[in-house]
Amino acid sequence: MSDAQMTRNLAPELVLDAIRELAQAPGALGLVGGQALDLEAEETDVDLPIVELIHVRKTGALILASVRIGARLAGASDGNLASLSRYGEYLGLAFQIADDLLDANAGVAVEERAESSRMERKKATYPSVVGLVIARERLAELLQLSLRELDCFELRGQPLVAIARYIAGRAIHLDDARSH
Repeated sequence: MSDAQMTRNLAPELVLDAIRELAQAPGALGLVGGQALDLEAEETDVDLPIVELIHVRKTGALILASVRIGARLAGASDGNLASLSRYGEYLGLAFQIADDLLDANAGVAVEERAESSRMERKKATYPSVVGLVIARERLAELLQLSLRELDCFELRGQPLVAIARYIAGRAIHLDDARSH
């Protein structure tokens, strides 16, 4: 991103803004801060707002930065950038919930999931706070919210639609896939 040859057709302030956004995403207010909160929350009782705060600051911050940087470098209008930012926020949280669901169900037979769920309660995860069913429902809701933000892009938004469906789909239909 800082290579002059690669960015020669972009305004220097746009390049600097993109570099700044990318540099902040893994920092104290992003991934590293989220991971620190996650470690602090282990072995303690946490509520849903704390879990969401952790999740949006972890991988969610990197996903949001990726979406925003791509949109800005492509010349997105302020309105489109706002829609894409909301898409990135929803998708970042969805990614973490999907990851939690996959972790909670990894290699565990359906009848053994209650025991696995008890082990996961020691971590600040969606399934440990609200259960597997509600976590899966929230994931489906976040998928719909993220897709709604892409409606105005029509065909141009299809690659982002596919990414969102893939991220959420890995965990939404987990039980269906296991039973086949």
